[in-house]
Amino acid sequence: MNVQPIEGITPESLWNTAYVILAVIGIVIVLDKLNDIWIKRQDRKSKIQEKQQAPVNNLDTRLKDIEKRLDSIDDKLSSDKRRLDRIEAKQASTDEGFRALCQSNLALLNHELHNGNGDEMEAAQKALQKYLIEK
Repeated sequence: MNVQPIEGITPESLWNTAYVILAVIGIVIVLDKLNDIWIKRQDRKSKIQEKQQAPVNNLDTRLKDIEKRLDSIDDKLSSDKRRLDRIEAKQASTDEGFRALCQSNLALLNHELHNGNGDEMEAAQKALQKYLIEK
């Protein structure tokens, strides 16, 4: 069989064309493998980031729980503060009453000791009345 070459096409040019086609196929295969490697790398990278993010997410959850507990403690503390303020106010009032009673007892004692000094008795009476009326 005698093959006549087509004008301008020689066996050498056919081999060169085959080499170019093989080179293009090889480049496509290499690019496909590089794409696979890139996708696997991104998957590993995202898994690593998820593992690294997990403790941070746990800390966020713990922080929110702690903040809730602190809010609860703040509420209880403010309630206790109001209660203590009421107790202190009552204590101050009790101290005033005790002071008025002591002054009236002192006035009675002075009255007995100094033979009827009425001015001290009147002042003690007014102080005691003022306390009892304001209370």
